[in-house]
Amino acid sequence: MVFERRIRHFSPGPADYVGEISTRAISGCWFELHRRGGCGDAELVLLNDFADRYEIEIGDWIAFEAEEGVRWYLGRVEERESRSPAGVLCRLTGMAVELGEIYPGGFSRTFAYKVPPHRFAQTDLFPGDPDYSDETVDVVSQAPELAWLLLDRYANGQTHIQFDIENFSPLEVDSPVMSVKFRGEESLRSILKDLAMRNRDAAWGVNAEGEFYFQPNGTTLQKTLREGVDLLSLKEVRNLDQVYNRILLTGDYVYDAEQNSEVPANGFYRWRGTYVQPFSRSQYGDRRIRMWIPWIRSQTDAHQFVTEFFRVYAKPSSRYEIEVAGIENMILPWAGLVRLEDREGNELDTAPVETVRVQFDAVPRYELSVGPELPQELWPEPEHDERWEINRLGGGGGVVTFSSEVESSSGSDDSYESSSASSDPVSSSSEESSEELTSSESGTSTSDSYGSDSSSVVQSSSDGTDSSSDGGSNDSDSEGASESDGDSSGAGSGSDGSTGGSGSDSWSGDSTEEGSGGSGYSTDASEESSASGLCAQAIFDSFDDTNGTSLVSHPPDIAPSGAAWIDPGLQYQIQSGRARFIPTDADVGRARIASGSQDVQVSANIQAGTILRHGDEEWLGAVGLVLRAASDTSYCAVLVEESYVRLVQVTGGVATNLDSEPHGIAVGATFTVSAVCDGTSITATVAGVTVAATGVTASGGQYGLYAENTDDVETHHEFPSFSVNCL
Repeated sequence: MVFERRIRHFSPGPADYVGEISTRAISGCWFELHRRGGCGDAELVLLNDFADRYEIEIGDWIAFEAEEGVRWYLGRVEERESRSPAGVLCRLTGMAVELGEIYPGGFSRTFAYKVPPHRFAQTDLFPGDPDYSDETVDVVSQAPELAWLLLDRYANGQTHIQFDIENFSPLEVDSPVMSVKFRGEESLRSILKDLAMRNRDAAWGVNAEGEFYFQPNGTTLQKTLREGVDLLSLKEVRNLDQVYNRILLTGDYVYDAEQNSEVPANGFYRWRGTYVQPFSRSQYGDRRIRMWIPWIRSQTDAHQFVTEFFRVYAKPSSRYEIEVAGIENMILPWAGLVRLEDREGNELDTAPVETVRVQFDAVPRYELSVGPELPQELWPEPEHDERWEINRLGGGGGVVTFSSEVESSSGSDDSYESSSASSDPVSSSSEESSEELTSSESGTSTSDSYGSDSSSVVQSSSDGTDSSSDGGSNDSDSEGASESDGDSSGAGSGSDGSTGGSGSDSWSGDSTEEGSGGSGYSTDASEESSASGLCAQAIFDSFDDTNGTSLVSHPPDIAPSGAAWIDPGLQYQIQSGRARFIPTDADVGRARIASGSQDVQVSANIQAGTILRHGDEEWLGAVGLVLRAASDTSYCAVLVEESYVRLVQVTGGVATNLDSEPHGIAVGATFTVSAVCDGTSITATVAGVTVAATGVTASGGQYGLYAENTDDVETHHEFPSFSVNCL
């Protein structure tokens, strides 16, 4: 490519071409591109002797091109400032600014602009809201689904942004939404930042063509840059200012008396939760950040955001500031990775580019920032300290641990580093193979345990107090409600959640937390952990193993001594950190593992398989959990089929339907199935749908995976994680 600087003027809209600004009229210009947001700020300085310098009005659009048809930047004129003798300065910002001018929902159908509150939920948790009867409701279950629906309802046709489903390719991880309500108070831009963080900190924004994108950071290598060859300058910054291991999260209001087991409310109060990352805390001391995320008010809608935040910021990471010249093709922050090398060609880092700043002169110069952005800039501090009502029934919160944590006596930072070639910021080396969230707020509390690819697998509850100290070297406060890009956001994990307490799929443990923030934990299920709430018969499996490993050859992460997977037909194997049901034609498979306990909570994260009929994807077959199994022909099961969730009991190979309810789960969706086996009662929950039965006679102590193919496979049933814990 031969670089030819071209600057084009559009008015009044970005498609209404006015003309090209002469190079001789330009005193200088620069622009920025961001992984979060796309085209960012820019400046264009026009000489005083440029006859048409005042023809550029506020609200006009300016495009920067490297050559004819190769656009690098598009921005709207936000400010025009005349200077003497320098000329006229135009300040620009990218098209994502329009997302900051849209406010989903409203206060009422009858006041002001007559827009009702808009609730997005997979179940009805908050009938006590004062505006409950006035709200509009859409059913959603996953964060990307909510993002697309918000864009379609509020931005499509209301902005200049183009929305193409081809550019909307979120990572296929479970990022559930339990219940959020918008009243026209928060911008769509701030909400999207929340939803992107839930989806493994996805890249999102509006590119130079005015197209919205929402996509994983990816593994495509855009460019290798070597010191002394490509780099004019290189600076590495690594400090504790970017490390946070405790979050005090303040969310929305919860109203009225107790409604159901999901909402143990009392009067009204502000939802709050405290979350701790113990491994980081033990390494770097107590480093707190405070966030306001005004649409969060359930444990489910909080802890995945917290998990993904800790995934990025609970460990020290290097941030590189580099200057480059002579690049033919622009490095786009949302398009993939760059590899940085020292003079000998040794890898310094391979990571996404957060920001590219281009000095758009006759010979362009590039400044790149590689490594996580400062959290203080993304979530700025509130203006003052605050206290809110205390929820007597308990707040949310928990302890979050990752599968990458290796607690060695050396305390080396390297044990927390990610593989530079991986898009997952969590290291693949692991001795701790569960990711747990254990409540530590006063009152009832909730704990969730995860696999490395799962957002929510197991939840446990215990009565305890917040033993986190307010002392520490870092005490940064952040406000989620800011209407700048510092707008904070929250996220959830699991298929069911609770408001300031434990959800319907919560574990019920009797342990009391001890120590600093409940930081102790163990992967040996034979040693009961008060922080994690695991009993001696507990099982947890993140299916982290070599691709192609048979399930029967794969040891679970946590299991009773001697327990191993039973798979009579050898129909399950490990693929990409998941247990995959591998038959490609009609078949049924039940894989089981012995817990030895009958009164348990069982949970699995499931990616439903699909078949292709007449060009359309359809449900592959039943998928779910095996419960109380004594053999391959004697068990109970909770099954998610094409239209129904069913609870069945099989005796001697003969199935009896115990309960069934319709569901609205999409074909090929990812969801969590949870079941409680208590005496002769079994209750199971899937995406807000509950099936239950009493008088159940099945009494085996094995639990596991159920999958069925009704036809030739298009995509397989997969299980990212599985867990069992005692009541």
